[in-house]
Amino acid sequence: RQDWSHAYHIGKLCEKLKFSYETSLSYYDKAIALNPSAVDPVYRMHASHLKILCACRKQNLDALKVFSS
Repeated sequence: RQDWSHAYHIGKLCEKLKFSYETSLSYYDKAIALNPSAVDPVYRMHASHLKILCACRKQNLDALKVFSS
């Protein structure tokens, strides 16, 4: 079984290195799937959603497409 923290930290790195939104959020999603009781990836997923939405202010269509899927 894979460790959820590995996927979580890769997601954080992708976000810090300004990879695509899909990439970092997919790693957070993978961490949540590996351990649904872990709070950190769930918190980071929601915080990232809010951060991206506040930054783009409905002008970045790529960000909105990621959230709609």
